[in-house]
Amino acid sequence: MFRKIISNLPFSSTLVEQLGVYAKRIKKEETTRKLGLLFIALTIIVQLFILMQPPESANARDDIVNLESATSSLQKKGIELSVNATSITQGFTNAANIIAKPQEQISYTLTIRNTTAKPETAEIANNLSDLLEYAKLIDDGGGILSSSNILSWPETTISPNSTQTRTYSIRLLQDIPATANGLNNNRSFDCKLTNIFGNTLEVPVDCPAPKIAEQIISSLPKTNQSISILLAALTLLLVIFFYARARQIKKELLLIRKDLNSGVI
Repeated sequence: MFRKIISNLPFSSTLVEQLGVYAKRIKKEETTRKLGLLFIALTIIVQLFILMQPPESANARDDIVNLESATSSLQKKGIELSVNATSITQGFTNAANIIAKPQEQISYTLTIRNTTAKPETAEIANNLSDLLEYAKLIDDGGGILSSSNILSWPETTISPNSTQTRTYSIRLLQDIPATANGLNNNRSFDCKLTNIFGNTLEVPVDCPAPKIAEQIISSLPKTNQSISILLAALTLLLVIFFYARARQIKKELLLIRKDLNSGVI
């Protein structure tokens, strides 16, 4: 466009108006490219800062939670364990088949079966650490919740080939947290209520938009910091080239318009 206007300018005075319009467009492009240059430069600076000093996880529960620790001792005795969940709010349906929403009430039932030929004493306990990230306990079913979120019941004797159950209820929070996953604990704040009691039961949670974006981003291929910085540097060089080109054309337009005003052209 620039070459076309300049090459035909001596032969058509009407192109002077187009030259003015083109000059305004170049001015806007120069401003846009300058902003892009600043943005990419800041991106590279942030990448370098992260590379030199990685930030700590924003998730306070970054330690790995062993949800199976409360059940291993029972299984060693030959006791079969299982857990199921029922959504009270959504018509007493299997909670694993629905998406739990804010204020959803879910009832958990722990089943303990003694498969041995002799009575067994057992202290029944269930780790609620993952559940209580998105919910609160509203009915402990006669159990006691510890500071480490272990819900346990007094020691009981289970007769041979007999079954006992324990039931408790939770209610999801009104505002579902958008807390990021821990670096070392993929189960923490993963938009699922995970309960391990013999079997592993997962109930999906209706998380806010930032968590959905986090899950999409986490599924993308991983690149190391060096590659990211290299790509940002190449992009920076490309933006610098186009910015320099816009400034050059702007200066040439100023010289041409000066010659027009002095009557040289």
